[in-house]
Amino acid sequence: MMASTDRVTINSIRVKPVSRDRGRRIADPSCSPQGNLGGRIVANKPRADGRPQGTDERPPGARWRFRGDAKIGATAKGRPAMRQRAISKGFTLIELMVVLAIIAIIAAIAVPSYTESVRKGRRADAVREIGRLQLELERWRAENPCYGQSAVGTCPTFTAVGAYPALPDATASPYYTLTIVTASTGPSGYQITAAPRAGSAQVGDRCGTYTFTLAAGVLTKTAGSSNCGI
Repeated sequence: MMASTDRVTINSIRVKPVSRDRGRRIADPSCSPQGNLGGRIVANKPRADGRPQGTDERPPGARWRFRGDAKIGATAKGRPAMRQRAISKGFTLIELMVVLAIIAIIAAIAVPSYTESVRKGRRADAVREIGRLQLELERWRAENPCYGQSAVGTCPTFTAVGAYPALPDATASPYYTLTIVTASTGPSGYQITAAPRAGSAQVGDRCGTYTFTLAAGVLTKTAGSSNCGI
């Protein structure tokens, strides 16, 4: 009879009794070499505690731990035998490059679109201010024989009337300089311009200077480009 050891080989599965009472016994005489877990333990060696072969009882306070296909249990020195793959954390270089490419594409589309949207809003402000001046000029014309910014015939100086501010009106728009000109149209007309203010973010805008001109009863509107909201 072979000497008693602390290892038993059953169908290519090594088992070892340990002192803590956890786990369940496994193996069966009909187990495949791959280890069909579950059932009774059948040993091919006598028990270290003298119990008969084939018993399914364990020594008090002992349990069976397994090594083999499942890669669990303990080594001969009692060290854990479980093997796990290292968990990788962080981004790979390819993933980082893909993210940067997506950000670049979004920036190339979104930034110009956002800039144009902001400038479009400022253009709308300029056109609105021109409309305000037109209403003021019409109100002036209803009470005087002419439009005027300077003395033309019997017309008084336009900028000296009431509380209406002198133009260019720096407070009307922080991005455009508004000006009323009557010399080129005579007393029966006017010309209002809205030019991007020097040093403002609107300098270089594709629509440039807005010009509204009333002459001989006809109002014309021009800008530096098409689709400028006029």
